[in-house]
Amino acid sequence: MFSTTRRYRQIAAFILKYRRAGVLRAPGDPPGMDTSEGDIPPEQFSEDIEALGPAFVKLAQALSTRPDLVAPRYLSALQRMQDGVGEVAAIEIEGVVAQELGAPVGALFRRFDPTPIAAGSLAQVHAAELPDGTPVAVKVQRPGIEARVASDMELLTAVARFAEGHADTARRLGVRDWVAASYEALNEELDFVAEAENLEALAEVFDPYPGLVVPLPHHGFCTRRVLTMDLIRGSKVEAGAIDTERGEALGGSLLRAYLDQVFARGRVHADPHPGNVLLDEDGHLAVIDAGMVTYLSRSSRLALLRIMLHAIQGDGDTVADLCETMGRRLPEYDRQSYRRAVRNLVGRYAARRADGAFAEGTLLLDLTARGAQCGLQPPPELSLLGKTLINLEATLSALHPRLPTRRIIEQHLESLLLTLLRHETSKTGAAALAFDVYALGHGMPGKIARLLDTLADNDLRVRVDGLEESHLIENLQKIANRVAIGLISSALIVGAALMARSGARDLPTWAVVLFVLAALLGLGLIVNAWRVDRSTARAIKRVDRG
Repeated sequence: MFSTTRRYRQIAAFILKYRRAGVLRAPGDPPGMDTSEGDIPPEQFSEDIEALGPAFVKLAQALSTRPDLVAPRYLSALQRMQDGVGEVAAIEIEGVVAQELGAPVGALFRRFDPTPIAAGSLAQVHAAELPDGTPVAVKVQRPGIEARVASDMELLTAVARFAEGHADTARRLGVRDWVAASYEALNEELDFVAEAENLEALAEVFDPYPGLVVPLPHHGFCTRRVLTMDLIRGSKVEAGAIDTERGEALGGSLLRAYLDQVFARGRVHADPHPGNVLLDEDGHLAVIDAGMVTYLSRSSRLALLRIMLHAIQGDGDTVADLCETMGRRLPEYDRQSYRRAVRNLVGRYAARRADGAFAEGTLLLDLTARGAQCGLQPPPELSLLGKTLINLEATLSALHPRLPTRRIIEQHLESLLLTLLRHETSKTGAAALAFDVYALGHGMPGKIARLLDTLADNDLRVRVDGLEESHLIENLQKIANRVAIGLISSALIVGAALMARSGARDLPTWAVVLFVLAALLGLGLIVNAWRVDRSTARAIKRVDRG
């Protein structure tokens, strides 16, 4: 109890310290605009986040690829957090390995380097050799990290719930859903058995592209907290590291492989920033971390594919329709403003040069931001794909600064669409469609019978969800308040008039007080009605102009 209270105080102190620092941008702020109001340096901000714990570090790393949410000067500080955190002592790491694999490190490996080759917020990686001399990388979870993450995420969930109840921006962005999705992703990232499966699935995606590789797991040395995989030696992807022709070939292959993951497979490696991509000694491109993976349903994949295809064609109205279908409309949703903003965003995207800068991730994040600004809570899939493409952008730019991404995306999306259509018209697809039709027809008589029974028994009921969240209750309360003020004013006037008939030459003091109070209440009621009617008329004019 004491520990939880102390953590709440620590989080509250952090929020109070940075609430006016301009770290987070409101939805709809112009890109690149610095909203900072304080003098707190960004480096201090990143240090304070690291002090909060690993769950906060992971969320900060996710925010480091969201220029639509974070002010520029703090964004660069968060990006530097991707490079690593403090190391855990080798003796503690060896203790985790021995506990998980059931034997001392010396008995399991021919060699185990006590100095880590990488240290992250959840785990660190050591080079080692199997008994047969095979070089491997051993990823070991930090001791006690699961309990710490669970505790921190419970606190974050409570903070997100409070934020949505008191901050309009948090509610529009769906902060609680975002924290819940992050918690699910963190839980999977802490399961190294799942990461081993992710590596093998990623290897299947990379198989058609010879220039792409992924370290494969050694299952006999893998548990939930220890992952042993091929050791890939290489360097981070940096500008000028390889020649232009090779960079274009590798960049094109990586982009196509990610399009395959998003639109064909539905299992997406969601963190392809340059720190997770290496150029190995043989000139291959290796993705070395598959802990952060997200799954997309078939309907979400098809909707995202349609959004991308219609955006390429400049069809902003259809893109807006699809985003509305995927998102959730809040009571204050301004449809006219949203559709106008989407048309502008898609128009600018479609009009850019075919081989210009990689802008697909920015487009999707802008769609998310405009939705939140106008009262359309964005679907998590949209921001996920945008974040993934933003991460990918840095890697592709380092491989080839003028990679023809637009042409690659157009051609590959057309190929994927044809593949999906062939699947739908195949025997399997036709059989699935026939079964759906059969299920619909088979269940229809029973549903019609239940509906007729309900009508015959006069039990038909209509339920309206979300009534408490609409403006109807608020408007009814305003009407009730006006009626009550009118009744009170009338009662005061009647009471004052009765006192005035007491026969005294001068009006009694109480009668004067009641008359003045009734006049003030009546005047306030008139002014309030005038202001509300005036603002309503202005809103109607804005809608008519839109």
